[in-house]
Amino acid sequence: MEHGNHHELNTNEELNEDAAMRRLLMRYHQPASIVPPPDLSARILAHIPPTPPVVAAMTMHRRQRLKRMLSGAIVVVLACLLSLGIWGIFGDSTGPARLLGSISADLGQIVMILVLAAKPLVLPALDPGLTLLAPGILIIIGIAWLWWYLVRSVPIQMPHAGT
Repeated sequence: MEHGNHHELNTNEELNEDAAMRRLLMRYHQPASIVPPPDLSARILAHIPPTPPVVAAMTMHRRQRLKRMLSGAIVVVLACLLSLGIWGIFGDSTGPARLLGSISADLGQIVMILVLAAKPLVLPALDPGLTLLAPGILIIIGIAWLWWYLVRSVPIQMPHAGT
């Protein structure tokens, strides 16, 4: 069965099949036509975005690219600050201050204060006693979890009162 240019029925057999289908649909009152709501076109037009899709896609692509660039820049800055902090805490305390000017400059003094304030907070956490204690605590937590898992997996049966 071939169709014409506009998908019109072009043979008698196809026209007869179409007429038979229409008679069958009319017998069951199908398709039931309904009156469209009066504000249908206004509602459709209200949901159409004001900007064309191409412009909206380009704007969204620009925003995503700017967002990626800003997040990458933030990661780089944080990595630099972290490496300066590690250098100041574990290495030379005056190193980051000297890198950013001198110890007598305002920025150097702020960096020196931050490094010296962070040292007593970070270094005790790396004390050999705490580093040996942490695996022991993790082992105890693991044993407690395993015990709780075994207790919960065994079904509890109540003893019979008559025996």
